[in-house]
Amino acid sequence: MAMQPDKPDNNRSIPPEIMDLHNSGQVTSSDIVPMQKFRDKLIQSAPPPRAQFQSELSEKLQLEYARQQHRTYRLPSIARVGIRPVLAIMVVAIIGAGVVLAINTLLWQFISDDDGLQSVDGIELNLSATIDDFTLNIEWGHMDANRLSIGFAVSGFDCPDEQYLFCDVGVRLLDEHQAQLPLLSSQGQDEGETRSYLYNFDASSMQTQSAEIEFQLEVEPFGVTLSEPSDVGSTVMETIQTPLNAPLILTFSLGTNAQARVLNVVQSAKDSGYTLSLHRVILTPSQTRVLICFMPPDLNRVWTTIPYLTAGDVEVAGGGAVQPIVEVGEGREEETCNEFTYNAAMFDYTGEWRLEIRELVGMGDVGTDQQRIPGSWVFDFVVP
Repeated sequence: MAMQPDKPDNNRSIPPEIMDLHNSGQVTSSDIVPMQKFRDKLIQSAPPPRAQFQSELSEKLQLEYARQQHRTYRLPSIARVGIRPVLAIMVVAIIGAGVVLAINTLLWQFISDDDGLQSVDGIELNLSATIDDFTLNIEWGHMDANRLSIGFAVSGFDCPDEQYLFCDVGVRLLDEHQAQLPLLSSQGQDEGETRSYLYNFDASSMQTQSAEIEFQLEVEPFGVTLSEPSDVGSTVMETIQTPLNAPLILTFSLGTNAQARVLNVVQSAKDSGYTLSLHRVILTPSQTRVLICFMPPDLNRVWTTIPYLTAGDVEVAGGGAVQPIVEVGEGREEETCNEFTYNAAMFDYTGEWRLEIRELVGMGDVGTDQQRIPGSWVFDFVVP
């Protein structure tokens, strides 16, 4: 049986150094939990408190968040690369398409750790491209109605320790209409000569009738340095990202799996004086999504919810990460809507489900300013 995610600890407060990053706009609500876990890990391994420990901890947290920023790093327009590198990419890509590349062990580990992906049949893509010494290998892919997952490896770019704090890659994925797919999550081993990555993109908004879709993956390495705060009195260090190589571009095709079970029956539950509504449940072969909307108790705070999802008597594995939903039509305009994503293979499960929201959390503007509203908002539904 797949390992179950940790249950949230409702008594823990969000540390002020993490809240400072949130308040400055450098982190979102969905970044809080991994940052909090990273902070706890640092504290457990830290020596006894000393005068500079708090400031050092804050700087380490900022650096760790900078490492995660490759998720939202935006590549420059490809027109800036120039025609010669683009031609080189095209030629090498054509040659590389005929080379058989075994999927590396680390990438297989990433796939195996994902409850949804380990139960589906992905495609070995075996595509390669090189500019100078920088090489991109697209090794594996899968797509269904909820998400598109792509596994790739990069190698051949230098990251001088004396010049950069760390190096990583900027990634974006374009569909056949040159629309960029939103990123859901990513993981990777970003040290060593060859770096492996598994990226998950949101495929739910794609409108196509094609049995197979062509995509374009763009990957650009960059180095990161820190600079002093630009605002007087601020303690938040700023990051500078310097491109290390021209971006590599590869096109590939994936067959579409349009299988999806969608439940659109709206349910409402009230507790602690607040009403929450279940709007939608979507099940695909690799992922389960649940959409909750509510009127925020305080419009001056950023609100999220703590969910607990079960199918039968078993807790649904795969996370429960929160994706804010802002498009018109999901609810009243002033509502807050959170979509919980579970990377769990529940498509073939039929029967009784239960979603329980155990807490509303509203984050304010400074430090540990939080409004926490405990309760039990319960939604029972049946997947036929």
